[in-house]
Amino acid sequence: MSKKNEINEPIISKSFIIFIVIISLTLFLVPTYLKQKGAKEHNNFVEIDAKYLNKIKSINEEGKVSYYLKYEYTVNNKKYYYVTNYSTNLIPRKGDIKKIKYNPSDPSEVYNSSFNILSLFQIIGIFFLFIILIMIFSEFWWWVEIVFTFFSIILSTILIKDGLFTSYFKIIILILLFLGAFSFISVIIKTLFGIINPISDIKKRMELYKKIKLRKKEEREKHKEERKKIRAVIINGVIIFLFLFFLPFILSLFINKIDMFLTIFSFICFILSFLSLFITNYKVTKIKEKMETVKPSSYIDKKMLYIYILIRLFALLAFGVIALVLWDPLKIFDYFDNPAKVKISIVIILATITNIIYGYFNAKFFK
Repeated sequence: MSKKNEINEPIISKSFIIFIVIISLTLFLVPTYLKQKGAKEHNNFVEIDAKYLNKIKSINEEGKVSYYLKYEYTVNNKKYYYVTNYSTNLIPRKGDIKKIKYNPSDPSEVYNSSFNILSLFQIIGIFFLFIILIMIFSEFWWWVEIVFTFFSIILSTILIKDGLFTSYFKIIILILLFLGAFSFISVIIKTLFGIINPISDIKKRMELYKKIKLRKKEEREKHKEERKKIRAVIINGVIIFLFLFFLPFILSLFINKIDMFLTIFSFICFILSFLSLFITNYKVTKIKEKMETVKPSSYIDKKMLYIYILIRLFALLAFGVIALVLWDPLKIFDYFDNPAKVKISIVIILATITNIIYGYFNAKFFK
């Protein structure tokens, strides 16, 4: 125990960093590839400036108001009009210019390479990457400034390429680029004047990682039998969890419609799968207590954990009711051949994400 306290481990584990980096890069690179592919397919289209004309009011089922944007462009002295396929409350100023591409064979056909759902996934990807990169060396402010510089450049590039360097977005992009440049220049000046020493900081961190790696190797040799028990408990728990967790999904392959039976059955399976994870985690914690790698759990700690699990299950249960049965305002699921499979898949994905986050922070809580 005393040996463990001599070396402070990093805030996040290497495996967690790798997992988040893979997810982040996937969220960023896949949409980037799809956007490039779309642009290549419309390579023969001609780019032109379209001028914002007016807005078209749209009211959804809940009574919320948004607007489609209408643009005007001229080809061979003939005026054409383009209306966005999305509604928004961010209205450009009259006369603002937007880059669009039209088919030279049919100028009324427009390819819009502006901000869309793929752009949103790109931003989510670099945002997660930004957070995880900051957490790697969170104690070094120079690292935070460098990461922010690259984040501001990439985000600004996405917005500019999507034709958002207009109106209010122009101000946001310029501020973002200014702050990024300021952060980068600040790091250079501090380094030149010897206020910070990035190379020395990185060397110290690498030495720390070596010590942690050596200590973990010693612990593995010391607790071989206990580690075997932990592996057996985890494998058993994961098998039970996967079986219960994906059973509703398998069943949905044969049922095209969500009914009361499938809904109740899905909830029971999800709850039992979470319960199996909790039992697995509890068994692993007990073995680690004997190994003296975690503090013994107090009654208050356990009570708080039980309350947290109940809240988490209730939240997932409430979301499950909405996602599986009641709410589909955009009629998204109508486009799929098997709505039941898609709805249950969404619940599974979100539940998986919450379990990963919960498992990580729960492990930290019991250290």
